[in-house]
Amino acid sequence: MNKTMNEDLYTRIENPVFTRKQLLETSKLVVLLLQKFELFKEKRKRRQELLEQLKVTLKETHDLLDKLKKEMPQTKIRVKSQMPSKIEKMQKISKIQKIKNSGKEDSEEGEENQNAVNPKNETLDEIENALKDLELKLKALS
Repeated sequence: MNKTMNEDLYTRIENPVFTRKQLLETSKLVVLLLQKFELFKEKRKRRQELLEQLKVTLKETHDLLDKLKKEMPQTKIRVKSQMPSKIEKMQKISKIQKIKNSGKEDSEEGEENQNAVNPKNETLDEIENALKDLELKLKALS
């Protein structure tokens, strides 16, 4: 029994150069993967630090805003929006339509009888024109 434990055991490796080459390539891949993992850990740690800084900054900002709100005087004055409401817009459009339709009724009575769809198209065109005008005014304001 003593003799069998001290004996060296050898096995034959076929193509030892190829096997050695593959072991070295695999070792290189393992080293590259370990390096990438270390970079990943560093980035994760940096991200956590930045998130903590962000939380602190947000908390400070929130506290400062609360303090500012407390220091500002309490008022009930509200600034009225300069943008006309939808109802006002629709009223203006209907006024424009009435004015245009009243002027056209006398001259176009014969045409209206022939084309029943024509007034709808005119009102649609007028609404589109009014909408374009409003859009141009909004662009001018901004």
